[in-house]
Amino acid sequence: MSRHLRRDRAGSFVLYELVVSVIVLTVLGCFTVRMLIYAKNTNAKAYDLYKGLSEAISAVEIVKSLPHPDGLPEADFGPGYEVLVMGSAIDVTGRFDDKWNPMDSDTPEEEVCYYVRVKVAPSAEPDGFTEESPMLYRIDVEITRVAPYVLEKHGGYQVFSLQATKCFTSFTK
Repeated sequence: MSRHLRRDRAGSFVLYELVVSVIVLTVLGCFTVRMLIYAKNTNAKAYDLYKGLSEAISAVEIVKSLPHPDGLPEADFGPGYEVLVMGSAIDVTGRFDDKWNPMDSDTPEEEVCYYVRVKVAPSAEPDGFTEESPMLYRIDVEITRVAPYVLEKHGGYQVFSLQATKCFTSFTK
């Protein structure tokens, strides 16, 4: 009978060992999945920074290539951009989907994942642009991700912002 009792104890020890190992592996699996999601989000943020920086530099170069910001055509920015002139300031808005493909301005807000906002405005209130008076313009570019990343609760993540200046004179023609 003592042999029977020893077999039961040995069998129950294996069961406890199995339950503990399953619990430990489950906890380790949860941490592993969390780390993989964190790595995916870090990779997505790095790619967003790369694409955002590319769009920002392109927008600044387009504005700086002009003889005066009043001649800022929408066609220079390409598809997905909309130019709005408000007095001496110019606002340019670009819309992109989650793969950085340009989207039209009539696309619903729910489908837009990224905004590229460019604001070109005089550094000081202008008295009027004349041939003799140079004007210093400030160029602000901001790239924003509207949609949240995986397992993040809030969107509205600012990917990148850039500030530049350009002096428009009669000599830049």
